[in-house]
Amino acid sequence: MTITHRAEIEFLRQKTWHRALALLFDLVSVFVAWHATVLLRMALNPLMARHLTRASLAQHAPSAMVVVFLWAGVAAWLRLYTAQPVSRPGRQLRRVLHAAGLLNALLIAYAFFSRQIGSDDIARSFVLLFAPVTLLLLLSANYGVLATSIHISRRLKLQERIAVAGDGPEAESVVEHLTSSGAPGRFVGFILPRRCGENGTPGFAPILGTTATVAEVINRARLDRIIVANGCLLPEEANDCLRVARRMGVVTAHALAGICDTDGSEPYLRVGSGLAMVELRPRPFPRKHDIAKRVLDICGASLLLILLLPVLAVLALIIKLTSPGPLFFISDRVGRGGRHFTFFKFRTMFVGADACREQAGVNEQNGHLFKIRFDPRVTRAGRFMRRYSLDELPQLFNVLIGDMSLVGPRPLPARDLDADGCSRMFAVWARERAEVMPGVTCLWQIRGRSDLPFEKMMELDLEYIRNWSPGLDLEILLETPLAVLSGRGAY
Repeated sequence: MTITHRAEIEFLRQKTWHRALALLFDLVSVFVAWHATVLLRMALNPLMARHLTRASLAQHAPSAMVVVFLWAGVAAWLRLYTAQPVSRPGRQLRRVLHAAGLLNALLIAYAFFSRQIGSDDIARSFVLLFAPVTLLLLLSANYGVLATSIHISRRLKLQERIAVAGDGPEAESVVEHLTSSGAPGRFVGFILPRRCGENGTPGFAPILGTTATVAEVINRARLDRIIVANGCLLPEEANDCLRVARRMGVVTAHALAGICDTDGSEPYLRVGSGLAMVELRPRPFPRKHDIAKRVLDICGASLLLILLLPVLAVLALIIKLTSPGPLFFISDRVGRGGRHFTFFKFRTMFVGADACREQAGVNEQNGHLFKIRFDPRVTRAGRFMRRYSLDELPQLFNVLIGDMSLVGPRPLPARDLDADGCSRMFAVWARERAEVMPGVTCLWQIRGRSDLPFEKMMELDLEYIRNWSPGLDLEILLETPLAVLSGRGAY
């Protein structure tokens, strides 16, 4: 495998859409493996002491949906779909084998328990066949998802977006190596040292901003990586950039002579694009509850999408029949770390209404919210969907992708916060929100929704973050349908 090809795979593994695609491929593979195992066991009837039918297998073997949800739990426990540090592709395949082995160990334990409580050996024989089938299909799925993602990224010309922090000959030399090496990735511009202001020496490429506004630059330019040119930034300035990049999930790389405090990030020696660099990748958020939340998110969102598929189809038809325009309203929202992400809702307004909200009326909220009780831009069907929060259902896809959780502070529009995804006016609230994933529902959604003043919403956000527990998430999820059906505070 060439260095270029490996770098392309490393880039893809950091993208949420690739990880969501990998999750989809794996879930389908496990589901197919179950049905393939049933067919295989029935095909082996002539060689077995006992002939089995599909009905007997379905009665005693673990069901397909149990196996699928069990796989989702194992994968979340092993953080199989989190952004991976620099590694050989074989290491990811080894992790898949580890997860598949754990899944089958749990199924073997299930089969043993079934025999102990009086069942026959049907479950055991099923699991012994299921193990090699699922290993083969999961490995095939991982090769398939890599090939699919590479094809999509090349077809759509998706590339890692790289900025160089620094100025002068050192920064220009880094750019020359990047552009002449043929490595994947697109250089988009310079981030200049604070001392340069906006008028640094590089004249052959765009100046994105300075290190004083690096968070704003990351969101505006949608950066994936920042390379710090050797000796161009003061140690304190480089550390400030690293802290911001780590918070926003951006990879930073330093020339060996310019390495500073790693600030809790993972250092990796990397040679690429003709440059020797120490690369600092932000560690996954270390909170142990992330594993439990992610298991709940994957299982819950998958189940809800399956159950609500007819509702989604009916809503899509109503939108198309009642007003011209796209099916979804897509916008930039602020997620974990202050990073912007693409947010999905069913469209509830007339086309172009979002661009003229100043003419819609006086804002009835304060702080970072814009709400009007009788908004003239909302369609008649949209008013009904908003009343019962039906327009929020597409956010279940955001949950599966990994940009949102089922429960967490609601994501706010990027334009309603500062350019770096934070808030100068409410700094403590914004800083603590940045530590957790935004959610489809939250504490203030079940305690008044939009009828609450913004200050109360902030108070409830902080209460949730500081007192989180699996039980609190469960309480919010159970109360959300009651709040939705009441229709109060939704507009």
